[in-house]
Amino acid sequence: MALGEADLDTNIYLTLASFSGLRSNLAIAMVNGPLLSISLVLILTAASIALEVGDSCTVSNGGPGTCKVITDCPAVIQGLQKGVTPTRCGFQGRNPIVCCPECQEYARWVFKTIPSPLNLPGTRNEQESLCEVDEATLIVGGTPAKAAEFPHMVAIGYGPESDIAWQCGGTLISENWLLTAAHCTSSGSLGPAKWAQVGELQLSPVAGNGSFGENGRVLEIVQRLRHPGYKVPSKYHDLSLMRIAPLPSDTRGPLIPPAPIPEGGSHPFFSKHIRPACLHDTFQLPYERAIATGWGRVGYADDSSPDLLKVKLSIIDSSTCNDFYQVEATTSKLRNGIDNTMLCAGELEGGKDTCQGDSGGPLQYVRNDIYCMYNVIGVTSFGKLCGFKNSPAVYARVSNYLPWIVQTVWPQG
Repeated sequence: MALGEADLDTNIYLTLASFSGLRSNLAIAMVNGPLLSISLVLILTAASIALEVGDSCTVSNGGPGTCKVITDCPAVIQGLQKGVTPTRCGFQGRNPIVCCPECQEYARWVFKTIPSPLNLPGTRNEQESLCEVDEATLIVGGTPAKAAEFPHMVAIGYGPESDIAWQCGGTLISENWLLTAAHCTSSGSLGPAKWAQVGELQLSPVAGNGSFGENGRVLEIVQRLRHPGYKVPSKYHDLSLMRIAPLPSDTRGPLIPPAPIPEGGSHPFFSKHIRPACLHDTFQLPYERAIATGWGRVGYADDSSPDLLKVKLSIIDSSTCNDFYQVEATTSKLRNGIDNTMLCAGELEGGKDTCQGDSGGPLQYVRNDIYCMYNVIGVTSFGKLCGFKNSPAVYARVSNYLPWIVQTVWPQG
């Protein structure tokens, strides 16, 4: 059900003790009927208004957001009903502007609105879920992914438009940015990464800056930013951001629903097949297992998979992982061993792993607090003999790099 059309009980009172660190008094706000009729009156005891509607902002956990009038942000409304104080951007007249978390906003693209057959007062449209995320059974030892199961999954290609070589994976994290490994920014004689495929399970041999198949897009990569700490041949800080070219609006295709076009141009449009993932924001991990996805080799020295594969892997603690990388720790590639900027995952008995071609792809888990959304905890970096015993793969730990990612993708000011 869409929050904007949900019927609430009458006489709901909202109180707010503090608003993004500023002491504020919220006059009692009575909600009668649909949420869209909500009327909030805030009396500020503090001064200036820093941000306006549409500006980038940072929510309390350090994640990205966009300033919106409070009635345009269902995620904040839900939080208020649970007693969660939103981050303040400012005011538009008497209407509070809040920092609306990007992650929760991305989740709305998994719903399709079905108009009510009755055009009567008080009736509301229904929301049909298009979610294909499989929370129960979630590459070596992997199984094929379903259509739209990993809508944030990106394949990164190199070479000419007529003959693309897909050699890395990545994650769509916003309208215009991908998260991948730093070593994926270029590929030997093929040069820099040029192409990004989204929305499809199988890889396309050509680009065309538009649509192919039923749901997919192949877009041009126009900017590649390695993390400033990445220095070859070292394995540390193996993380990069890539910006994709805007998608022309006339190639949008049958997407549900169309995303708003921001000022200054268009961007890739979201659907159940193309939707960003969220980024994990704490060092602590909530689960002992996570899901890796990619088109890499299905075994050591085997061919790459033509289909997107998924595999569930165990998280390996750093101490145990270091035992398997003692030789590498004596070289310039891994002089400090497996440190806190990394995490390890795999099955120590062998048989399941990420492999060549999976580099840059996500290690993720399904969120239980936001419907049909993933949190990315790691970016595939390197490993040993994929799928072999005692050979866990190593991932760049996303939470360690969240400030750099947010500053680059969602800059403020």
